[in-house]
Amino acid sequence: MRKYSLLMMLGLLSMLLIGLQLPALPTATLTIEAEQVKFEPKLFDIHNPDPIVTVHIKFPEPYERNTTDVDPSTVLLEGFIPPSNTWTTRAPPEFVAEFNGGTVAAIIWAKIYHMGLIPHKKPGVPAKIELHIIGKLFNGTDWHGIGKIKIVTPEH
Repeated sequence: MRKYSLLMMLGLLSMLLIGLQLPALPTATLTIEAEQVKFEPKLFDIHNPDPIVTVHIKFPEPYERNTTDVDPSTVLLEGFIPPSNTWTTRAPPEFVAEFNGGTVAAIIWAKIYHMGLIPHKKPGVPAKIELHIIGKLFNGTDWHGIGKIKIVTPEH
């Protein structure tokens, strides 16, 4: 009986140790980096924002056709702004997302003033601010992209 208990305890202990080490094994995950992220309108006025900001995303080869596999429910601008509308185009293959212009303006103001990204240009001269967009494909593959939106610089 004692021998059986000792063997059982050693077996459980070894399973516990092996189980704790399995998640620590390195895993290779694929993340697709967008080849191009373009914003419309071409010049965004953060004082009087357009109602909609449209983002066109292209993936690099060999993933260019994966734009039709983007799960729209996972798309986020700056990590927390969901699109109001999405669609894909076939020629050229793009994923297109629309975002509320007022919300995009608020994010840009936050980047300018709260995060220290004040453009070092004269007021009224266009500047570019980076915005990040992320999402997943329907198969769970992550993707992300960085684009620059051109803004009219605010007066300080």
